[in-house]
Amino acid sequence: MKRLRVMISSTVEDLQPERDAIDRAIGHFRLQRFRSERMGSLARSSREVCDEMARDCDLYVLIVGARYGWIIPDLNTSVTEREYAIATSENPAKVLVYRSEEHTSE
Repeated sequence: MKRLRVMISSTVEDLQPERDAIDRAIGHFRLQRFRSERMGSLARSSREVCDEMARDCDLYVLIVGARYGWIIPDLNTSVTEREYAIATSENPAKVLVYRSEEHTSE
């Protein structure tokens, strides 16, 4: 039986506790999970891999906080927003959003 593939998406530095908690919950259910910071060295660009993960995942979990995140210079959009756009264009029903109110912008 194929395991569900879950992508965890957010800004990394400020939402690490939330990412870790969701990762543990997904692991508890033995689902396959993707986190960009745990991908290691890749033969393709990180943009290509993240785009593919957002497109191909069965469930996309977006954690939103106070930060917009790193902006892709040639697209003038954040990595997280791009991943969200790809996931919702592929299948809006696979997107779950968690809004963290614990963090404030600096």
